[in-house]
Amino acid sequence: MEIEIKETGSREEFWLVDRETGRDWSRDFVVGADPDNFIYDYEKDIYVCDQASYEWWDRVVKEHQKAGDAKIEFLASIEDREEREGAEYEIIEAMDCDLEYQPGRIMTTIEEIKNR
Repeated sequence: MEIEIKETGSREEFWLVDRETGRDWSRDFVVGADPDNFIYDYEKDIYVCDQASYEWWDRVVKEHQKAGDAKIEFLASIEDREEREGAEYEIIEAMDCDLEYQPGRIMTTIEEIKNR
């Protein structure tokens, strides 16, 4: 997802790639959650946001990518199907919180399961 920052005119990108499908879903993730701060400029063919929104979302997107990758790697390491499904359920349950806290909860849950 390409973004133009209002204050500077600089162009930046978000990438949030589903490692299982290879699909970049950053636009769906960011704009779906924060449509008021990411306005599509049809003339420029780009989303525009302010610097503060960009910085916040840049951090959140990167943290979600890292946690998502860790989740996929962790679940793939569990050979028993029932154990894997149970671990995935626990991770999903841990994500019942604000968007910015989900990556930390995912990582904590993975570590808790590993340490059992």
